[in-house]
Amino acid sequence: MQKATQALCNWLDDHLDRFRYVPGAGMDCFEHIKPLGEYILILYSFSRLGYKTTFPALHRWVTTKGHILQRMVDDFGGDIDWELVPGAITNNPVNASALFMFRALKAITGKATKWDSYIEPAFEKAGLSMETGNIGVLFAADICGLGNCHDRAVAALFEVIKSGNALLFSSLYLVTHYIFYATKMGLRPITIFAPREHTLKIFLQKALAISIEKENYDIAGELVMCMNWVGCPDNPEYEYGLKMLSDIISIHGYVPNISRRPPEKVDDFNRNYHPSLVALAAIGHSQIADKLIAI
Repeated sequence: MQKATQALCNWLDDHLDRFRYVPGAGMDCFEHIKPLGEYILILYSFSRLGYKTTFPALHRWVTTKGHILQRMVDDFGGDIDWELVPGAITNNPVNASALFMFRALKAITGKATKWDSYIEPAFEKAGLSMETGNIGVLFAADICGLGNCHDRAVAALFEVIKSGNALLFSSLYLVTHYIFYATKMGLRPITIFAPREHTLKIFLQKALAISIEKENYDIAGELVMCMNWVGCPDNPEYEYGLKMLSDIISIHGYVPNISRRPPEKVDDFNRNYHPSLVALAAIGHSQIADKLIAI
């Protein structure tokens, strides 16, 4: 597994410029930072205590990349008209995800960006409500230290699982992301009672088997990530999922998103960077996976 982790780190290093934010976009910058934000979110998941001593090489790589990406995010912060940010969040909650980058990088590097003091006022002026607000906005605020979206995310997670179409890929995307939100990318336990814990584990195992069968390595990687964080490492589906990802990486050096087939016109980087980021977290966290469910 460590060879697969190193191969993915090398691939990301080779494609660093493709994540780079290019200044000059003004308020259109929100449309250009999705890959960068996703990269930072994966690195953030490795800011848990334990990696520094248990996997020092991976910790050094994550911290080094964090400092590099922090300079990119400073460029992004300089492009924003911060007075317009609250309105941008209100009009499109997805834009709030841009703000978590600043505080996530602070957790990775131990150093605040020059725009750190702008975060709280932006959320406050956008009318943040942890009770009724958009769950994606609440997750961004949670990473920024402005609340806790755990309970909202758990409630949303089980609403999807109980639905009749929970195993559709569109629903599995929601399932994995609600687990990301609830666990804060693996930085805290998901708190559920034993019957729900069992339901969740069985569901994730079934979902992973389907994703592998359909060769959707993007969702499969996300599911393995989630299984690391909700205490599912001891089952055949999990072990097979890890081996599958490792074998694919040994062949390609990254994880190809073969589920995205023509006629969709997407270049190789944009097709493959997300499943490769996900696989890095899936495999990396499997190496120190511990039970994160609190009952």
